[in-house]
Amino acid sequence: CTDIEKRGFNGVVTYARKGCVVSADSRPLGEKDLDDQGRCIATDHGSFVVFNVYVPVGGKECGLSHKISHKMRFLVALRRAMQKRREKGKKVILVGDLNIAHKLMDRHWTFRTVCVDRVIRQVQEAAMQADAFRRATNVDTMPEWKFQLERNWKNIAKALSTTEAVSTKT
Repeated sequence: CTDIEKRGFNGVVTYARKGCVVSADSRPLGEKDLDDQGRCIATDHGSFVVFNVYVPVGGKECGLSHKISHKMRFLVALRRAMQKRREKGKKVILVGDLNIAHKLMDRHWTFRTVCVDRVIRQVQEAAMQADAFRRATNVDTMPEWKFQLERNWKNIAKALSTTEAVSTKT
């Protein structure tokens, strides 16, 4: 099941032993634009249905808040399709990439971002309210790397902005 206009971009597949699948539906969401993306396939195995999905990405943490409405449309359509199968007496199993993380820490390390301005502001606010902050124990719970980042950010930013080429031999 793939996006017919963007082959290789989206897509899911469900493998099953021959004879175990009553039917397969590559357009189970009932909305043409969502089904055309190839993000969901439903396979009926008799007493249960497997929905294999690749949920669209979206969320404020990763700077994709403009995509959250599309993700929510997909999830609402998925819920509706699953409910229809339940109403027909089928058990439903949901598998796939839900693109949902409980905490940022649950994401792959390459997608974890640090908002440097926010960290520096936190540390500076802590310094301005040092005594009150210590009484509230927030200074003690703030990780040391935040203090180090704030202390060294000017040097880091300067190094990152350098356009000097350094020749190396490999």
